[in-house]
Amino acid sequence: DMDVEIRALVQHPRHEDLRITLTNPAGNEVLVFEAEPGSGALELDGPLFGFSGDEDVNGAWTLRVVDSRSGSAGTLERWAVDVTSRWD
Repeated sequence: DMDVEIRALVQHPRHEDLRITLTNPAGNEVLVFEAEPGSGALELDGPLFGFSGDEDVNGAWTLRVVDSRSGSAGTLERWAVDVTSRWD
């Protein structure tokens, strides 16, 4: 089994326009954030659930930030993913 934690900072004037997902090297995608009210700094910090424990963790992990509306722009300031094993 594995634990996946994400840390990210996104600046955007309308958080409700955003959908953020993380895709592992096996191609499985997990929803990180979707359309909650707010503006300015959006800080994500915590565990993610939905990845299987038997998948390969080596390779490229992809964070996708989608803005569903035009007219406002944002910036992905930073992001990191931590993968740890619970195998004894």
